[in-house]
Amino acid sequence: MHAARNKGHRREPLARDSSGDYVNGMAITSYSERVAAEVRAEMARQQRSQSEVAAAAGWKQPYLNRRLTGYVPFSVDDVEILARVLGVPLAEFVVTRPREATA
Repeated sequence: MHAARNKGHRREPLARDSSGDYVNGMAITSYSERVAAEVRAEMARQQRSQSEVAAAAGWKQPYLNRRLTGYVPFSVDDVEILARVLGVPLAEFVVTRPREATA
């Protein structure tokens, strides 16, 4: 017999603390969220679907979706592959926080 799947169970995105960083046992900085936003923006500019980009990267669509929606952070290797697939420099996805002025 096959084990019953937990149908209808939806995994919620990781909760955020008041600083905007992800929590729930594993620290994921908001930097991951910004990288995902940059990838989503580039995909939108190129009008490329998650399925199309995932296939070109050698992934299944749910793998890409979990990263684009913040369930799982992108790895450095993931971002490098996406830059190649989308034909943009890796630096396009490596966003930095504005530096605060020092007194």
